[in-house]
Amino acid sequence: MPNVSAITRAKEQWMKKKIVIILFVILILLSFIYFFLCLQEKKNVVSTLNGFYEDFIDEEYANLYKYFDIKYRNDLDFTEKQGSIAQFLINYRHWYGDIKGIRYKPILWLGKNNRYVFVEVEYGYDSTMTETDRIMLEKINNEWVITQYISGSPINLP
Repeated sequence: MPNVSAITRAKEQWMKKKIVIILFVILILLSFIYFFLCLQEKKNVVSTLNGFYEDFIDEEYANLYKYFDIKYRNDLDFTEKQGSIAQFLINYRHWYGDIKGIRYKPILWLGKNNRYVFVEVEYGYDSTMTETDRIMLEKINNEWVITQYISGSPINLP
């Protein structure tokens, strides 16, 4: 006749194994969900960057304010928002000259709603050179906007 305590211990061990397996499966599922959400956020960040650089390269300065956090400021009217962003970007765009292409380096995670991106910009008329822009983005009102733009454009003053 089997020992009752041995059978009870075997059932307890099986239940512990079952719980560990269930917890492991839940952990894997949560990891996949988190990974999917991160990919979705990356897609949204890249979408903002693509729109910004498309307008920047095409010199559509009047549209560029919509990619920055300044668009949410209530103390400025529409033309002040456009003008304050356009003026400093006109200068940077001028120094780049002919932009041939851009490439995003890894998008760095700085917290739940903050990202930092290094963007390689290829430019030049006769020969191709590369500089790196640095951009900080923040998710405001469920939209990724630029909070800081540091151009790598070569400022060659006489």
